[in-house]
Amino acid sequence: MSTATAPAGVSASTDADINVDKLPAFYQQAIKKIPQPLPNGVAWPAKVPPGFDDPNVHYDPAGRGEAVASTYWLCAWQGEYLDAFESSEQKRQAEALTMLDAFVVDPFFTQVFVDPSQGWKRDVLDPARNGDTWRMKSQHSDCPAVE
Repeated sequence: MSTATAPAGVSASTDADINVDKLPAFYQQAIKKIPQPLPNGVAWPAKVPPGFDDPNVHYDPAGRGEAVASTYWLCAWQGEYLDAFESSEQKRQAEALTMLDAFVVDPFFTQVFVDPSQGWKRDVLDPARNGDTWRMKSQHSDCPAVE
C-alpha cells in the first residue's frame, strides 16, 4: 500500500480558506509552472476542471492551484497509460510511463506529498510498468473527467 499522504497544503475546514472564486487564478498560475506536456489530444481546461472546485476541500493559497493542476496532469497521464495498455500500444505506454516517472521528481510531488519511501512509485507505477494495472485503475477511477 502506498505511504503517500495528502498534500501538506490541505487543511481542516476550520482553517482560513482561500475563496473558491480565487482558485481559477491559482490554477492558471500553476499550469504555467508544469514543464511536461499533457498527452496528445488532452488540453488544459480554461476553467478549473469540474470535480476540482469543491468548496469543502480547503488548501492554503500556495497549494491549491498546484494541487489542481498537478492532479489533472497526473490523471491525464494515468488515463493515457491505461488506454494504451488496454489497446496494447507499446509506444504510447512507454511515453506515458516516462511522463509518470517525471511526476515522482516533480517539485509539487517532492515538496508537497510526504512519500519518503516512494510508495506511490513502488505501489502504483512500478506494478503498472510490469503489467499489473489494478492499483493505477483504482486510483484513476477517483480522477475527475480529463478531456
